[in-house]
Amino acid sequence: MLLFLVLLLFLRLLPLIAAPPVAPTYQRTTADKSIEIQKVLAQQVGIQDIIDRINQRLYTYDDLEAAGVPKRIVTSFKHYQKSEYY
Repeated sequence: MLLFLVLLLFLRLLPLIAAPPVAPTYQRTTADKSIEIQKVLAQQVGIQDIIDRINQRLYTYDDLEAAGVPKRIVTSFKHYQKSEYY
């Protein structure tokens, strides 16, 4: 009887446990991306912040290039990220 009750409780809670996380809306992600890229263009963030945002997948190197960051700077970011100093 106790096993049945535990199983019943588990089955009732399973949808709550197994529910996939809610993905952020596209508009919010796009707004965050544009704000963060504007900070890069205005030189308000350091290279470590930029690398962190790229690792968080907020934006990509291609996004930075498309926004107007020179290719040589983006290449420098890539080398810095792969270096032993990072």
